[in-house]
Amino acid sequence: MDNINDDMEYMPEIYSLVDENGEESEFELIDEAYLDDNRYFALTPFIPEDEDGEDDEDKEQEVVILKVDKNEDGEDIMATIEDEQEYEMISQVFYDKFQDMMNEMELDLNIDEAESDQDIPQDD
Repeated sequence: MDNINDDMEYMPEIYSLVDENGEESEFELIDEAYLDDNRYFALTPFIPEDEDGEDDEDKEQEVVILKVDKNEDGEDIMATIEDEQEYEMISQVFYDKFQDMMNEMELDLNIDEAESDQDIPQDD
């Protein structure tokens, strides 16, 4: 799912969404999941990097979960999840995926630290 160009630079997958008031906003895809033959997206508002190449980390990041549905023309659209039970179930799926990813990153970090500690000569 990672979007990486030829220079190995991350390229986020951006979607322009229009809300019920007709206002357009850009969102970055975080992840996608399937539940009961339905497809869901976890998105966050897109915040472009500043001139220094840094993200604006001071801004609070919300996560929006939308369901892929069909419009009257049969085209895929992203729609709000109206059913509270369905929303809770898919939220748990994304939460579990995020926790697994964080645990894996922590494990990788611990392995890297252990390997770098072995490279340091020990004085006796």
